[in-house]
Amino acid sequence: MYTDTFQTVVMTLGSFALVGISFYKIGGYNNLKEKYMDAIPSIRNPNSTCGFPRSDAFNIFRDAVTGDNPWPGLLLQSSVGCLWYWCCDQVIVQRSLGAKNLTHAKGGSILAGYLKLLPLFMMIFPGMISRALYPDEVACVDPEECRKVCDNPVGCSNIAYPKLVLELLPYGARGLLMAVMLSAIMSSLTSIFNSSSTIFTMDLWRRMRPHAHERELLIVGRIFILFLCAVSILWIPLVRSSQGGQLFNYIQAVQGYLGTPIGALFLLAVVWKRMTEQGAFWGIAIGHTCGIIRMGIDLAYPAPDCGEPETRPGVLLNVHYTYFGALMICVTSIAIIVISLLTTPRTEEELKGVTWFTRIRGDSLEDNLEMKNSKDNREEPQSEGVNNDAEKQKDESIEVMDDTSDDRPTWRRWLHGPDLWDAFKESQPR
Repeated sequence: MYTDTFQTVVMTLGSFALVGISFYKIGGYNNLKEKYMDAIPSIRNPNSTCGFPRSDAFNIFRDAVTGDNPWPGLLLQSSVGCLWYWCCDQVIVQRSLGAKNLTHAKGGSILAGYLKLLPLFMMIFPGMISRALYPDEVACVDPEECRKVCDNPVGCSNIAYPKLVLELLPYGARGLLMAVMLSAIMSSLTSIFNSSSTIFTMDLWRRMRPHAHERELLIVGRIFILFLCAVSILWIPLVRSSQGGQLFNYIQAVQGYLGTPIGALFLLAVVWKRMTEQGAFWGIAIGHTCGIIRMGIDLAYPAPDCGEPETRPGVLLNVHYTYFGALMICVTSIAIIVISLLTTPRTEEELKGVTWFTRIRGDSLEDNLEMKNSKDNREEPQSEGVNNDAEKQKDESIEVMDDTSDDRPTWRRWLHGPDLWDAFKESQPR
C-alpha cells in the first residue's frame, strides 16, 4: 500500500511536469490542434490516406457508426461495462480490503474516482503532442519503417508516451518516472498473479484434493504462477497484432469481452433479491462463453494494414467491441434473470446484509439490551473491584452493536460502517 501510494504521487507529479513541458514545447493548445493535423509521416504510400490523422481527432464523442470509438458504445462500456473493474476486479478489491475500515476504503475509492478525471490531461494530450513532435516514429505506417522504430510492423503508437518522457524530461526525472512506471506495472502483475494463484489453489485444487497439505498447496501455487508467466510471454505476439497494434484498444476490447458480464452480475446481485446461485453461475458462464468466442474470432482475424483490402467477417467489421460489450450486458442479464426465476429463491433470513434492500443488519437497541441483560444474568457476578471505566466500555459496546440502527441518518450509516473483516464475517450465511 505504501509503495502504490508513493508511485501514485511520483507519477502524478511527473505527469503534470511532462504536460507543462510538452505544451510549452508545442506552443499551446491552439498550436497543438494545428500541428497535430499536419503530423504526417514522411515514409508512406502517396496514393492513399494512410498516416493522416483522423478528422475527428479532437472530438471525444465520435460518430456512432464510423467512429473508431463510437459514442453510444463508449458511454455504455465506460459506465455499466466497467462497473466490474471498480467493484469486482481483484487488483482494486485487494486495495480496498487493505483499508483500516469502511470509511477509509470509501475515501480511497472516491479519491481514485477523481484521479480518473486526469488521464485526458496526463495521457491523451501528451500522446497527441508526441505524434505532432515525432510523426515519423509515433505515426509510422510503413511496416519496414515501423519495424525499425519499435519492432512492430503494425504500428508504433504505443511508444508515444515513453518517447515524450525520454526526449523532453531531464535525465534524473526521466529515469525516476520510467522506474516508477515499470514498478507500477510489476505491482499490478504481482497482484494479478498472486490472486490467480490463490483462486486456483484454494478454490479449484482443494476441491480436487480435499486433504492436500499446506506444503502441497504452496508448491501448486508457485507452479501455477510459473504457468501464468509462460502464458503471458507466449501471448505477447497476439497483443502486438490485435486491434491494429494499439495496446489501449486491445485492453478495452478484452475487458469488454470477459469483464462486462461480471458487471451485469454484480449489479443484479446488489439490486435484485430474487437472483439465485444457479442463475448467477450459469449466467456468467453463458456471458463468458460468448465473450471468449468473440475474442477468438478477433485474434484469428486481425485488422489489415492500412491500404490493404478488408477481409474480416461482418461480426468484427460491423459490430464494434464497445457495442459487443453492451450486447454482453443484455445477454448475461437475461440469462441470469431467466435461470433465477426457474430456480428456488433464497429466504429472507439468507438475504440479510446481502443486497441493497436487505443491507440493514442487526436488531433494535431494545433487543440488544435484552440479550445483554440475559447474558449477564447467566454469568457469575463480578467482583466489586470493577471500576466505572469497564461499565463505560460496556455501554460503548452496546452502542456499537446498534451501529446499524435506523435512527441514524443514511449518510452516517455509510460513513461509520464496521470493520471490513467484521462486515465480511457477518455477511456470511450461518
